[in-house]
Order: sequence, then structure tokens, then C-alpha cells
Amino acid sequence: MRVVYDKYIAPENTPYWICREHRVSGNKSNIWKVVLNSLPLIREGLTWKINEGNVVHIGVDPWIGCGNAHRLPTQLIALLKNQGVTHISNIADEANSILFQQAWKTAHELHIPGHWRQDWVDFTEALTQAQIRITEEEDEVLWAFAKNGKYSSKEGYLNSCSMCSQKTSSTGGKHFGSSK
Repeated sequence: MRVVYDKYIAPENTPYWICREHRVSGNKSNIWKVVLNSLPLIREGLTWKINEGNVVHIGVDPWIGCGNAHRLPTQLIALLKNQGVTHISNIADEANSILFQQAWKTAHELHIPGHWRQDWVDFTEALTQAQIRITEEEDEVLWAFAKNGKYSSKEGYLNSCSMCSQKTSSTGGKHFGSSK
């Protein structure tokens, strides 16, 4: 899964769920056409297990147990980026962490203006509630739709079928992608 993420989904450190246009030319094999056309489903299913925190982007990349709490306003992400704060590891407060609970830098420490402070508090509370603890292990990308976190073609197929059946039921019985 990490190879697919690194090579096709996140070139140039772009957060992985930002949809890009993947033009499939006629010289690609049918298998690659299916893979490239499946990228939106793959993006939706990827999530991170934070360990080092050196890969997971603040306010953009989802982590295990975050729901939608990983999202921050675009302007706040830009403000943090201007300070060199781009990854989860940049906000770990090791000096105030205890054995089983990671501490995070406060809005005050990061000079976050008042109108975004609650967003920051909610974000760091979500990290704490998910029991994220910075370790020396590498961050790991996982497939959220599988119980074991490993992507397989079977899991991808089952999720694709599930999405098709949802589209069929919401389109009055028409099959996803068909004109009938």
C-alpha cells in the first residue's frame, strides 16, 4: 500500500485525498486503467498509524481514530507551514509528555490567532483521545476498510461493489456508470 501511496497518490508531498486528474491514455494496460480509475476509492480508504509523525501532514492526513478531526482550516495550515510546522512530529511537546500520554504544543506556543484557537484545541484533543504517542517507528499507511489494515484486491473489490450498490440505490435502480 505504501508503494501505491508514494508513487501514484502523493507525488510531490501532496496530501493523498486531494483528487488529481489521472488521464489514462490508450497505451496503458487495462489493469492500470482500473487502478488509476480506482484512486478516489483508494484515497478514501487510506489512513495513517502515527508513530514518528514525520510523514503525516497536520490538518490534512487522517489518522486512525480521528474521524474528521484531522481537518484544519486551509489558512491555519498555511500559517503553521510558514512557521515550518507541517507534520505531526513538529507539534509534539516532549518536555511535557508523560509515559502514556503525549503532550502537544499549544495554540499560544504556535502563535495561533484567537479565531483558530478552538480548531487547534479540538485537533490536539483528537490526537490525545486517539492515544497518539510519538515513537521511533516509521509512520504506517493503512487501509481503513480492512480489519487488519492491509489492502488486498478482495477488500478493494468489496468496497468498490459496496459503493456501486449505494450509487444504484440512490439513483433509482440505475447501475453506477450506466445510462440505462
